[in-house]
Amino acid sequence: MTDADWTRVSALLDELFDLDAAACAARLAQIAGDDPALAARLQKMLDADAVSGLLDEGIARVAPTVMERLSDAETDTSHVGSSAALAGRQLGHYRLVERIGAGGMGEVWRGERVDDFEQAVAIKLIRPLMDSPALRERFSRERRILARLDHPNIARLLDGGVAEDGTPWYAMEFVRGEDIVSHAQQHELDARARVELLLQVCDATAQAQSLLIVHRDLKPSNLLVDGAGRVRVLDFGIARLLDDSLETRLTGTGIRVYSPAYAAPEQIRGDAVGTAADVFALGAVLFELLTGAPPHPQRSAAPERLLAGLEHETAPRPSQSLRERSRETGELRASQFARELDGDLDLIVATALHPDPARRYAGAAQLADDLRRWLDGRPIAARADTAGYRMRRFVTRHRLAVGSASAVLLALVAGLGLALWQMGVARDEAHRADAEAQRMQRTYRFVMSVFNNIQPIAGGGESPQQSVEMLLRDGLSRLDTEMTDMPDIRAGLRATWAESLIQLGYLQEALPALERAGAELEALTPLPTDDLINVQMNLAKNYKDMARLSESEASARRAITLLEAQPGNRRGELIQVRMILANIATAQHRSAEAIALNEQILSDRRELPGIRPIELAANYNNLASAYLTADRYTEAEQRYRDLDKLLRDSPDSPPSRRVYTLSGIAWSLLGQGRNDEALAVADEAQALGRETLSAQHDLVVYLQALRARVAMATGRFDEADALFAETVPRLNPLNGAMANLFWGNGLLEQQRVSEALPRLQAAADNFRSSSRSDSLPGRMTDALLAIARAEQDPAQTPAAQREVARFEADGLEQSDEYIRSALAFAELLDRQAQPDAARQQRQRAAAVSSGLLGAGHPLTRQAQVATAAP
Repeated sequence: MTDADWTRVSALLDELFDLDAAACAARLAQIAGDDPALAARLQKMLDADAVSGLLDEGIARVAPTVMERLSDAETDTSHVGSSAALAGRQLGHYRLVERIGAGGMGEVWRGERVDDFEQAVAIKLIRPLMDSPALRERFSRERRILARLDHPNIARLLDGGVAEDGTPWYAMEFVRGEDIVSHAQQHELDARARVELLLQVCDATAQAQSLLIVHRDLKPSNLLVDGAGRVRVLDFGIARLLDDSLETRLTGTGIRVYSPAYAAPEQIRGDAVGTAADVFALGAVLFELLTGAPPHPQRSAAPERLLAGLEHETAPRPSQSLRERSRETGELRASQFARELDGDLDLIVATALHPDPARRYAGAAQLADDLRRWLDGRPIAARADTAGYRMRRFVTRHRLAVGSASAVLLALVAGLGLALWQMGVARDEAHRADAEAQRMQRTYRFVMSVFNNIQPIAGGGESPQQSVEMLLRDGLSRLDTEMTDMPDIRAGLRATWAESLIQLGYLQEALPALERAGAELEALTPLPTDDLINVQMNLAKNYKDMARLSESEASARRAITLLEAQPGNRRGELIQVRMILANIATAQHRSAEAIALNEQILSDRRELPGIRPIELAANYNNLASAYLTADRYTEAEQRYRDLDKLLRDSPDSPPSRRVYTLSGIAWSLLGQGRNDEALAVADEAQALGRETLSAQHDLVVYLQALRARVAMATGRFDEADALFAETVPRLNPLNGAMANLFWGNGLLEQQRVSEALPRLQAAADNFRSSSRSDSLPGRMTDALLAIARAEQDPAQTPAAQREVARFEADGLEQSDEYIRSALAFAELLDRQAQPDAARQQRQRAAAVSSGLLGAGHPLTRQAQVATAAP
């Protein structure tokens, strides 16, 4: 049957299906008068629709195995044929070009139009669960309904049909991007940004639900983020299409079409499915966005085990999952994220994931409304609207408007919670510790007396009466004067309030209180070790955030001393603290220490029970980056290649992650002077980046700077200038500073001093604005800028010499940046007729380069040749 025949049959069947029996017979007779063969074909299809389909026969026998077979389809493509056989096949107006994905429902191909229009499309070939003409027609009718969906976050359905071999297919717009979870992790988005991503999905789902369309298979792989940061929902309505078309045939058979990790319990049980099923899937995606793992990872694909497991499932909370991971793995970011999610966002996710659909949000619009309330700091609908709750939400929402007073209020509430908890413990043990109960009663009365001074203004207003200065003076001074005989309670409250202030962003106000709490805890006997560890870890992190690195390191080392002296396994916390120390070592250019710490962290995490290799990817990357920062290019290349193998061997790793790894390999090769190999890897990285990130992504663009450096190094100066000029304006400030440094260095080597000066000045300005002027690239920029000025004004030569000497004075001469700066200074000395000084400068540079980069490196040879010249 040709496409034209099929279009005609499809339209006529749509017409006939909507007629009653008598009208249908009359219309068929009319068609038969013009085309008897066509009428006979239509009658056969109508007859097939009126009797049992192929799948009805023996369905009870095959039902138990369908889910397992669907779950195995990621690697099984036999249902649609081999890629080689399908490539070039034409479906409607489209030709299959290359397979880009596979799943339990079939395969996804990149396709292109074959008529007068140029258009890239994504074509999904759906597993032919049955071969019934009537069902094919229902597929066709359903896709026309779905074509009504018009929303900026929904990938548009363009066309569809059923191939002659019974394979249903549909074509939609081709979206380049990465799945929503990978995008959030790759870009290290905060909780607010992740919620804003999901809101785009909620809005698209809500629009479809308003048209009575339910997705039924929302999952990360169906949610792509394009280069502009817009989420596009794929496969919209396909699950509904299949389920509804087959509903009368599959009822009671045990067959369901869904992704187990994101399916609502009612889908798994085979109950009626409505909008609440999509709410569950949205909650599951949000849970994974926030934690990095699905809410019920233990779910099995086997139907009997899946059904049995539902009895034990509860609505999980993201913060709890993150805290458990932090304790087990020492992942610092997990602990920080948990604090952001505590409270309302936890409750929103738990409500969306409730096992009972009646207890969930009614639809995606209601979930989106609560998420927007959370973003705005307003009370959410998922919890009781008590006066105390409304006060806390007001405090969070208006903390910038009312200053620190609202933050202090929240801190006091946190302190009150601590006091009430301790009271509960004391009451439970009153028969053994009556004095302790009295202490807790005093604590409760104290916190309440401070809290009672903050009331809404009469008349229903929500502004606190007292300023932050009054609250701090009253609350903290009273803590000192009224709690002197209970130093342990005083220190605990002080630490609790300080940590609450920090969470709200009031670091300057909170840090002195946290320091005081640490000193008070240190003075107690016996030492409250766990409380003190928590305070020291908080101090280490917050000192680091304020660039007070020496104090951060002191607190981190104190925390390590305490942790190592404790019984039991504290490996997770030790890993967290060592990560802080590794960051400090990197920031202070203590490369050997940074590398050693990252090696230890990777080793410790490898030994954690149950950890999957892919979970170590960030640690491999940190270690490779430490080697690259230390200009140990050979070791950096090897670590990046280890990471690349890990990613390639992990089927659940998004391809976009390899773009970062390949970029690391390319820069490592460039550092070794292996220019051709660096360009080849850069080609691969850019091609993959354009496909999985975007052509405008900063990482993809930055690789153009590598090409420009190679062109400059090989004497293709015009090409290098053009590449730099095209690349620099498209980069973020820090990468732009690096590209300007490379460009300025190349221009200075060519004695194009007047052109080099603005490039180096721009780099210096960007390094300063990024607080990176003291980094090795920042120091090299300062040195080259001083040398360029001395080229124009010899009176500036002493300043240039001081900038180069800073490397040696600070123990930073073992670096690529020092070698290049020293060689540039030697060139200046030669032009100023100081050959002996120039030779000494090159000798030092040659010695460093030989030890750091090797005798065969281009920089080493350059220094040695110039030194040997008469």
